[in-house]
Amino acid sequence: MRKTADEIADEVLGQEAVARKTKEKWISSLVGSAVGTAGGLASRNLGVSSLPSEAIMAGLMGLVFAKAPNAIWKNPVENANKPRWWKEDNSPMEQGLVRGVSTGLGTTGGHFLMKALKNKGLLTPEFLKSPKGALATIGLLTVPSVAGYLLSDKLMEMRDERRDA
Repeated sequence: MRKTADEIADEVLGQEAVARKTKEKWISSLVGSAVGTAGGLASRNLGVSSLPSEAIMAGLMGLVFAKAPNAIWKNPVENANKPRWWKEDNSPMEQGLVRGVSTGLGTTGGHFLMKALKNKGLLTPEFLKSPKGALATIGLLTVPSVAGYLLSDKLMEMRDERRDA
């Protein structure tokens, strides 16, 4: 079956949108990990010896958030469903930096909250070594990080709507 010009254009633009989306998500993951790690070091929740594991986690998060969607959804139109990824003037660097910084600041807030709870004696080293402590640590770092991401996502969407109006 022969493809029409519209189908070919849609496919090419869809692939470009997927590339923009992937670049934005990689930038967001790496910047968020860097800011969160810096916050962990500043709060003294993380030691310098944990930098290699944090770098590995940054790479894994980039693979999960940037590459996994491309492996799951093969159709570029379905994979790049947000309007901003289809726009030629969209800057993956700008969007990725905003999302990464907000995610990293959320993680930094989680690190400082964890440090405050440790100082008050609510989180003891014995508790943190238990399975419940691991879940508490994940929750204390993930919830503010996700909140920062969602806030930045909403702010960027509002900015795009205002710009496009």
